[in-house]
Amino acid sequence: METLQILAYAKLNLSLRVVGRRPDGYHELQSLVTVVDLADELTLTGGEQGITLDAPAELGPPERNLAVRAARALLDPAGPGVRIVLRKLIPAGAGLGGGSSDAAAVLAGLNSLLSLRRSRKELQQIGASLGADVPFFLGPSPAWVEGIGDRVTPIAVPLPEAFLILVPTFRCPTPDVYRAFDDLGLALSPPAFPFTAEAQGTSRRCSVAPCVRRDPGAGGKASGMNPDAT
Repeated sequence: METLQILAYAKLNLSLRVVGRRPDGYHELQSLVTVVDLADELTLTGGEQGITLDAPAELGPPERNLAVRAARALLDPAGPGVRIVLRKLIPAGAGLGGGSSDAAAVLAGLNSLLSLRRSRKELQQIGASLGADVPFFLGPSPAWVEGIGDRVTPIAVPLPEAFLILVPTFRCPTPDVYRAFDDLGLALSPPAFPFTAEAQGTSRRCSVAPCVRRDPGAGGKASGMNPDAT
């Protein structure tokens, strides 16, 4: 049985504009996104019977885990399965995209491990059916992300060598943040365009910042390096 170890990196939205609302409940956005070297660790073992997950119990039932859902979306039910071992290091509920990154890592990892020969575009299409952030993790970083997160354009911008990531003691699930955006009646932002000051990293805007509740006891931190920094 062949085994592959792979890292699933966290992402940072360096800017985020909510530019539209869709009838299906999703929000149209524009965001400058990059990965940092804070990462979950996954081990994939092919040739197993079915799809199994070894992960912390607090992540919930395996059938709801994005890593398992990614494997099911990619693999033929009648074909070989995979055992997924997940070491969770990206804080959950912090907007860092850990679950989506895990899903992308499984898609890319199984594509390589099992020689499935799926193109990046095919993997991104599968990823988009799993979650709005998944396509970003299957492409180069940094990127200018639009739509619901499914339109990803690589972009060359100067980035810091390191980031300090503050993780609150309370969770901020993405659906709750966008629901709060609607409940607060916040105005949509005018669209920006790639290669404006914002996209080039010289200006920052975050439309959803007012939606994140502040907890006086919030604390915790994690550091992240730009993986491309030298």
